[in-house]
Amino acid sequence: MRINFNRPAKSHKGTFGTTLVVGGNSGSDNNFVMLGAPALAGLSAHKTGVGKVFISSEESIIKEIITITPASMGLKYSQLCKTISKVNAVIVGCGWGITKENQKILHEIINRCSKENIPVVIDADGLNNLCLDPTSIIDHKSDIVLTPHTKELERLLTAFNSSSAMELSKKLNCFILHKDFEINIYSPTAHHIKFSKPNSKLSIAGSGDVLSGILGGFLTLNRTVDSKYKILELCHEAVTLHSEAGEKLAFGDTAFDLVKVI
Repeated sequence: MRINFNRPAKSHKGTFGTTLVVGGNSGSDNNFVMLGAPALAGLSAHKTGVGKVFISSEESIIKEIITITPASMGLKYSQLCKTISKVNAVIVGCGWGITKENQKILHEIINRCSKENIPVVIDADGLNNLCLDPTSIIDHKSDIVLTPHTKELERLLTAFNSSSAMELSKKLNCFILHKDFEINIYSPTAHHIKFSKPNSKLSIAGSGDVLSGILGGFLTLNRTVDSKYKILELCHEAVTLHSEAGEKLAFGDTAFDLVKVI
C-alpha cells in the first residue's frame, strides 16, 4: 500500500506535528565526532512534511548541527524533559556515542514517552546503549521501533537472551526493522514483512539515519493529521520511500544526496 497523509489547506506548522531527534557526539569519551547523523535524520523528517523538527545534542555542538539543517531548532539536553510532552515522535541514537550519560537520557526518554504515549524510533547507538541498560525498555507503554543493522541485532539478541528478531519483538513489545540487503520488519503480534530490493547505492554512511528520519516523520504525521495507519504499515512505507530514493542515486553520492531525492 501507499500512505497518503491528509494536508488540509487551512493549516499551520503546528498542524503537521513536531519530530524530536536526539543524537550527535562531540568526540568525548573516545567516541567519534558525529554531527551529520542527527542532521540527516532531521532533514529527512522535514522531507516527509512534518511541521517542525527539534534536534537535541551536546551543548558544545548543537549550533554546528543546526547549521547543517537550519530549518530545525536546537535543544540542550537540559531542555529535553520539558520538551518531550510537546512533540509527536522521537528519534534517538543517530551518531550518539555509547556513554553512561546517554544511557540515563535514553531511560528518561522511554519513560516519558511511555507516560505521554509518544512513539519512539531507537537507532544506532540508541540500540547499543539499550544493550548496556536493558531495564530501560521494560514495561514501556508507547510504540517503539528498533532499527538495527545485523551486528546491532546480534547485540540486542544477546542482551535480551533471545534467539530471533521475532522472539525479541514479542519479548520487548516493540517493532523491529532489521536492516540488511533485505529488510525484515517484525511486530509484537507476530506479523512479518520482508522487503527485498537490494541496492548497493544505499550502502553508505548515513543511509540508516535517513531511514530513521523518514520513519520518525511518518510517526509524527500519523499522530497529527491522521491516525489511521498501523505502525507496521508506516515502517513498510518508510522502507519503500527510502528504497525508491536510493534508486535515484549515482555511485559516489552521499546520504545528503539521498535526502535531496526523497
